[in-house]
Amino acid sequence: MTDAIDKDQALIESLLADGTSETIQQAKEVYELGAFSKTVATLTVSPPLATAIAKGTKLSGMATNSTMQVDGTVFEAYAANSDTLRFQYEASSNQAQYVNCQVGANPDPNTEGCLVASGTLTVEGSADSIAYNYTVETDNTNERTIQGFSTDAKAKMNDCDNCPYPMYEKFYNYYGEFDYADK
Repeated sequence: MTDAIDKDQALIESLLADGTSETIQQAKEVYELGAFSKTVATLTVSPPLATAIAKGTKLSGMATNSTMQVDGTVFEAYAANSDTLRFQYEASSNQAQYVNCQVGANPDPNTEGCLVASGTLTVEGSADSIAYNYTVETDNTNERTIQGFSTDAKAKMNDCDNCPYPMYEKFYNYYGEFDYADK
């Protein structure tokens, strides 16, 4: 689901339209770091994980507003004794409500739907829970960015099964750079 990347694009356009040196820098940061799409929290786990946990395992915790539950999944697999866990927020198919944790490089961050700074995650289908802490304003990042569509293009559109994509190959042949759109 890449719908929220449209929100990054709209924010970049709005910031550039303002035309100040500050808003131009903010637009660059949104381009490079994202603001709305594929939001992930990097959590410090204490005590460390008692057992390994698989990528995609469903988790839930409380939001910063302490009135709603936040659902998500483990972003990548972790071995037992890991003291870090990356939590990917569950995304809605409704773009207006895609993820209610919009931090990253967002110059006007929305933390209402972010995990509370210190809490416990419930592991679906298990009696286990995971105690964590993190900094809401800096440890919520975006794993999908407009820049990433270009810098990751070689792996996703040239070096993959059934690749290269014909249109990508045309642009690569013309520009001579795999990440031509990031130049």
